[in-house]
Amino acid sequence: MSQQSVFARPYAKAIFEHAVDAKELKNWEYYLGVLACTVLDTAAKAFITNPKVTANQQVELLLSTFSSSIKEWKALKAWVSLIVTKKRIFVLPEIYLQYQKLRAEYEKTLVVEVFSYLPMTVKQESLLKTKLSKKLTRDVNLKVSVDASLLGGIIIKAGDFVLDGSVKGKLNAMHQGLLG
Repeated sequence: MSQQSVFARPYAKAIFEHAVDAKELKNWEYYLGVLACTVLDTAAKAFITNPKVTANQQVELLLSTFSSSIKEWKALKAWVSLIVTKKRIFVLPEIYLQYQKLRAEYEKTLVVEVFSYLPMTVKQESLLKTKLSKKLTRDVNLKVSVDASLLGGIIIKAGDFVLDGSVKGKLNAMHQGLLG
C-alpha cells in the first residue's frame, strides 16, 4: 500500500461519514473530484508549491471553483483548510479515489471496466451488466472502452477480479504454456 493511500484513508473515511450523515454523497464526490483535478493541473501545482504562496491563498485557490452558496460550503471550507494545514493537498486525488470506493461499497455498486476489441451494442452492454450484477450481487456500472490491441474478445475488470476473454490473452496463455 502506498504512502499516499495511508495518508488518504482517514480523510476519505471522515468526509464519507460526514457525507452520509448530511445525505450529500453525490455532492461530496463531485467536490472531491473537482479538488483532485485542481491539484493535478500544472498551473495550480506550480502555484501551490510556490514558497511565497500562503496557506490561505492555497485554500482560496482550491475553493475558487465553488460557489459560497452551496449547501455544504462551511464544511467544505473547513475541510479544505484542514487539508492545507496538514500539508495533504497532493493526497487529494487518492482521497477522491478512496471516497469513490467507500461510496460504491455503501451503495452496493461496482464500477466494472470492460475493454472490447469492437464497440459493444447497447443490447450487449445491457446483457453484460445484468449478468455481472447477478454474479457479483451488486449494482454494476459499466465503463466500456475499445481496445484494438486485444485482437478480439473482451477483458472485464471488477475490483481485483479480472476475466480475460481476449484473443491476445489466449495467445499469451498459449505462449506461456509452450514455454512452461
